Amino acid sequence: MPRDLPASARTRKPVIALLEDHAPDAELLRFALEQTGHDFDLVVLKTGEEAMHYLEELERPGAPRPCDLIFMDLNVPLLNGFEVLEQLRAHKELRKIPVIIFSGSCDFEDVNRCYAAGANSYVPKATNIDEILSKTASIVHYWFECCRLPEVDIKPRRR
Repeated sequence: MPRDLPASARTRKPVIALLEDHAPDAELLRFALEQTGHDFDLVVLKTGEEAMHYLEELERPGAPRPCDLIFMDLNVPLLNGFEVLEQLRAHKELRKIPVIIFSGSCDFEDVNRCYAAGANSYVPKATNIDEILSKTASIVHYWFECCRLPEVDIKPRRR
């Protein structure tokens, strides 16, 4: 396992959250992640509301471990990707989780809006299998081998 992961991730499989409502795209990304040779836990979330619920649950006692990276589509139901990103970045600890926008939109207005809201990367969705394998391998190499991920210190909220 790469040495530059947070200490908590070095003793477990990294967790990637994927906000994607289109099942074939989610399965394609799952396949591409498997092809990288890394062992990840992938949590697929189909709506923006489901994503926020999952991320907010990370603060509860006995919650699942925090995720290390988030792949996010913009066009998802209930809360769209922009709204999820803005809510995520407003949170003291959750905002540390790197977010990669994985969208079919190449509109510069969308790209600029995502970066302004705190996206770490904006990657246009691939149009063929070779491209998605290549992009996914590059993303995994960068985020899990080249850079150091932040420690996310989720403390249970007092109720």
